[in-house]
Amino acid sequence: MLHACSQDLEIFAHLRGAVPGPIFDTQLAAPLLGLPEQMGYGAFVKEMLGVNLDKAQARTDWSQRPLGDAQLRYAADDVRYLVEVYPRVTQRLQELGRLEWLKSEFEACERAERYIQDPATAWRRVRGIEKLRPKALAILQLLTRWREETAQQKDLPRNWVIRDEVLVDIARLAPGQLDALDRIRNLTAKTVDRYGQALLDLVREGLQRQPDPIPSWTRRSKATVGEEALADLLQAQLRLLADNFQINSAMIASRKDLLALVQGEQDIALLRGWRREMAGAELLAMRNGQRIVSVEDGQVQIAAKTAG
Repeated sequence: MLHACSQDLEIFAHLRGAVPGPIFDTQLAAPLLGLPEQMGYGAFVKEMLGVNLDKAQARTDWSQRPLGDAQLRYAADDVRYLVEVYPRVTQRLQELGRLEWLKSEFEACERAERYIQDPATAWRRVRGIEKLRPKALAILQLLTRWREETAQQKDLPRNWVIRDEVLVDIARLAPGQLDALDRIRNLTAKTVDRYGQALLDLVREGLQRQPDPIPSWTRRSKATVGEEALADLLQAQLRLLADNFQINSAMIASRKDLLALVQGEQDIALLRGWRREMAGAELLAMRNGQRIVSVEDGQVQIAAKTAG
């Protein structure tokens, strides 16, 4: 059992080529209890047990040895309170009939390939790539590969090397000199001193090559008036469904998700796991014309469309 398991399991995947299982992630379970998505561990323990955790060691340098007493207590709290939280969480989920809904999400967490990223495809995880011109995209693809390899070699989080938005700015501006790098927002002088020449070399190389094609799932066309209207209808249906489960509708799907559904996309979170059970299947039925909307006594009613 873990809370926000990805970073912990990534270590196992890289060291052993596999991750332990079965997994139970309390952060993934939180939304099904009506709690915020991406809820932090301290807030979750407070909600479930009424215990306020000491956050003073949250930014500690764990590479330094020996660890102090406060650090050891902080680390032990991760285990101590998870053991207490687990039976309460599973009992509440069981009572709500939602425990099985998490099975597919936990199984996905147990696949080692989820944590072993190919540096050559790292660019696909950067937001806004579909808006870049071809030359900028070619540069970004080289920059993100370099950053991924550098982060792995130095055993650092990739954003500690350079953040996504800075790489995008470098790709767009295509600087040719070190002084041009100095003018890029949020690119620190220390980073320029350390990596400046490597960045310029990658920019120069990127200007001479064609970019790898953008995956089709990022090339969603602008929604038509009709598609926007259908998304509005699905939004209303989503609010009703979420209210039935006493969950904020934003935890189930965003407006972007609904537009993706309207435009026929299948590989979206809304159509997987507990989101599909809770709302995705019904929203899909509405999109496919299998539901009827009416108003009775000022209340919206949605019913299955009968044959004939």
